Formats: sequence, C-alpha cells, structure tokens
Amino acid sequence: MPVLCENIPRITYGKSLIFNRFLDFKRVQPLSRPLESCTANWEMKPCLLPSLYNEWADDILNFKVRKDDVFVVTFPKCGTTWTQEMVWMIGNDLDFERGKKTPLPERFPQIELSAVALISKTNSIRQCEELKGRRYIKSHLPAHLLPTEIWTVKPKIIYCTRNPKDAAISNFHFMSVMQGWKANFNDMMEAFMANSTLYAPFHSHVLDFWSMRAEENVLFITHEDMKKDLPAVIAKTAKFMGKTLSEDQITRLAHHLSFDSMKKNKSISQTPLKRAVPFFKYKLLRKGESGTFKKEMTPQLIERFDKWSLSELGDSDFRFSM
Repeated sequence: MPVLCENIPRITYGKSLIFNRFLDFKRVQPLSRPLESCTANWEMKPCLLPSLYNEWADDILNFKVRKDDVFVVTFPKCGTTWTQEMVWMIGNDLDFERGKKTPLPERFPQIELSAVALISKTNSIRQCEELKGRRYIKSHLPAHLLPTEIWTVKPKIIYCTRNPKDAAISNFHFMSVMQGWKANFNDMMEAFMANSTLYAPFHSHVLDFWSMRAEENVLFITHEDMKKDLPAVIAKTAKFMGKTLSEDQITRLAHHLSFDSMKKNKSISQTPLKRAVPFFKYKLLRKGESGTFKKEMTPQLIERFDKWSLSELGDSDFRFSM
C-alpha cells in the first residue's frame, strides 16, 4: 500500500513545531484503504512525520505480522510506558525478575523508531522482526500507517488514550527536554491545537481505534481509567489477552505498576534514549497524574482546548474524561 508524502515548507510551522531543530517534516497518507471491514470508518487523515519516515515507510507497511503478536498503540505521552509494562507482565506471567533485568525498549521495541528519530542507531523494524517468542511491539503510528497485515492477521492490539489537555502538557515537558532547550509553552499549546506536533492529528488517531473497539482483537483503554481503577483495567486486559490472574496476582501487578514502583524500576527509567542523548534529562515518568493541566493551563486555555476537542470529535459518541 503506497503512501503519499507531502512536503511542508518550514515557514508554515516555524518554531512551534517540535523537533524542527533536527528534522524536516511531511504529511503522510496512504493512497488506498485496506479492504477489511474494520477499516471502513477510519478518517485516515494525513499524519505529521519526519521526512526520514519516507525511507522506512515500505518496510513498516510490509512488516510480517504474526497471529500471536501483541501491539500497544498510543498517541505519544498517553500512557504508553504504563500500558507496555502492564501488557508485558500479563503476557509473561508476571515475570518481575526478567522484566527488571531487561530494558523495556528491548522487551517491547517501537517499530517505527528508526523512521522518526535520528538518534536511533538500531534498525527498529529488524529489531521487532527478530524478537524471540511472542513479540510485544509498540507504535505511535495511526491505524492507517501500521503494518497492513495487522488488519488481516488480527493480532492483539491494546490502544490507550488520554485527555488531550494532559497529553499536550506531557508532550510539552517531554519535547522541550528532547530538543535540549526550554520550548515556549504557549507555542507548544498552539502547535498541539493546530495538529502540528509529531504524529498529529490527535483526535483522528484516537477515533480510528475507537471505531474498532468492538473488534475481538482490539482493546480500547484510557489513562484516566487506569488511574481510577488500575486493578479493574489489569483484569480486563488479562481477559482480553487470554490470561487468568488471581486477585493476589492483580494486587501484586497493581503495586508493580504504581508510580513509585515504576519510577524506581531501572528497566524503565534507565532507557537507551537517556544514554544516547547527552542533554536528555527528562524523567520518563514525570508525575503519573491525571488532570495536571489544571495546574499549568489558564482557565482561558482550558476553555479553548475543550472547544477545540469537541469540534474535532464532531458527532462521534466518544468523549474524553476531563
């Protein structure tokens, strides 16, 4: 399935676009829609990705998918790491010791990392291909840019989302450190609402997976639900993955997934990214809260975000927990 990569002149996004210090960007869209019925309601909006992606697009789309693969898909900073660790632990029978010995990016690599980050020295697609046993794969790509065999082979997909205000705040803190300088807060918020950040647009990313929530191989969860009742989400995810956990196992896993426990877990906090980028001082698990936007956004900005989000959601029956 070929893709169309449209160049974006720098003048149209200026300093407000993340990563513009390193890369040029393109808006990427497939030229056709997969034939499977689950794709019928996809919006398939062009996705903002680095120009580098064009070199890897075919390899990602043509990636050979296995039935027992497990994909965790999110928009960036929407509970990705939390969901990965939960899913990997459930799938590996709560093997805490093995998990602590192996960095999460090695247990659960990001398939398109080589296509979006020049700092990556690993061929991330090959890394995913060569995983032993059941493969656990992460991606931030929208549905229409994931490997096309996903929609015919139908491996397990766990999609996690988060309200856009918290996602924008978390992206701001992450990207300002990734660039090695303090990004302008207002610029970043404007860029987020203009769908001018990496992997944007945000809402269609969510809605395309929401439209597939009834598929047997798709589980749709939210960061807010995990904060509200983590044991319930663990139980729901385990059932989806064909695993049975006792109440004691759910309690143990919930403790393992607590913010304090995750923050101390070096397999998560000491990632290869921190070693690869000299100025990267960002704490992958910064606060682990929901509703942090209330402390960092003005009432006026919150109102603008809410109006923007409702407009983007349109007549969809999905609403974020705000």
